[in-house]
Amino acid sequence: MDCLAITKQNDDHSPNSFSESGGILYVFGPLSQTTGCLSHLLLDCLNKKPVRLLYPIKTGFCMRLCYADGAANKVLLWVGVLLTFCGFVLSWMIALLL
Repeated sequence: MDCLAITKQNDDHSPNSFSESGGILYVFGPLSQTTGCLSHLLLDCLNKKPVRLLYPIKTGFCMRLCYADGAANKVLLWVGVLLTFCGFVLSWMIALLL
């Protein structure tokens, strides 16, 4: 699989990096931090550039499904925008009911 390649990317996507930032952001809610980190990793793995998930191992992982100008990238963008908008509307409606 040509996606398992040697990369020169830093360790921003390693579990150590997320645990360090998780300790800093624990005040804002551990569930939101965990959800954000995992979704970020999942979406980065869809890109064409390999992501080093097991830092310091030099091998990266990617699925090559999303490109900067690709259709999948645009679909994911609009799904994210729609879900964010629905979340704001739902939280606003709940706040009005309480």
